Amino acid sequence: MAWGHCCRHPSRSGLVKWLDAAYLLYLAWVIWRTPTRALQYAPCTAVASGRSTFMRALLVGLSNPKGAVVLLGVLAAIHSP
Repeated sequence: MAWGHCCRHPSRSGLVKWLDAAYLLYLAWVIWRTPTRALQYAPCTAVASGRSTFMRALLVGLSNPKGAVVLLGVLAAIHSP
């Protein structure tokens, strides 16, 4: 089942919106409960190439579910009947 098909049905669209809100509340709770630490200064001695920096950023972006969840919520709002 495609994501767009999931958002076209009214009950599924509402479900996606509630799941999106629940996930964002969960993230807020985790951030709130995380203990704080003082930042440590460590001078950077290694220089990364542009390709390796791009590949790391791409991997982080593709493996991060927050973007997909927000996009799904936007699609649910746009495709609401």
